[in-house]
Amino acid sequence: MGLSRKQKPRGRVNRNENRMILIGTEGNNLNKTERIYFNHFNRRGNGYIIRFARGTNSDPEGIVEDLIDSARELDIDTMFGDTIFCLVDTDNNPERCKAIESIRKKAEKNHIVIICSAPCFEVWFLQHFDYSTHAFLSSDEAVDSLKKYIPEYNKSKDIYMILEKRTNDAIQNAEKLEKYHDFVGNKTLMDRNPETDVYKVVRMLNEKF
Repeated sequence: MGLSRKQKPRGRVNRNENRMILIGTEGNNLNKTERIYFNHFNRRGNGYIIRFARGTNSDPEGIVEDLIDSARELDIDTMFGDTIFCLVDTDNNPERCKAIESIRKKAEKNHIVIICSAPCFEVWFLQHFDYSTHAFLSSDEAVDSLKKYIPEYNKSKDIYMILEKRTNDAIQNAEKLEKYHDFVGNKTLMDRNPETDVYKVVRMLNEKF
């Protein structure tokens, strides 16, 4: 039984017109990067309200569990256009990649969309400046590459205003990376480095419904 069936019924007449976007990230209270970035979209007037899952789990299965619990608490209902995203990083770690793959069925059953970045979320930021298929040996290497464009970058720094005007370029570059991996036949998460699905969330948030 999927998540939406377990929720209390909610008619459109009893809720506001904004659609809810629930995002789960790794160690919510410890890692501020995604929260700082996506909170800006709450000010866009695009018809979406973004909320973040409660909990501090950093493992993929734990993040999905946090999302399921938070979705019930917030009365998220995908039948009315709400969306649930689980943001995870591969960290260039084979065991973590296996853990991400192992949660896909459970996520799908509960209407949760897996948004994966390899090796880390900063790959999405990098797409605003450059397209490259160079694989990163670690998340730290990706962060170092980002610092070539934003020397003062750290995970608690708000860089949205630096990125905003380059968003369309980032979406195009991320899509191009995805097509590259498909073309060369890279199928596993370990092989698809660098790559980021974050563009799918941002593209949706940039479109008014």
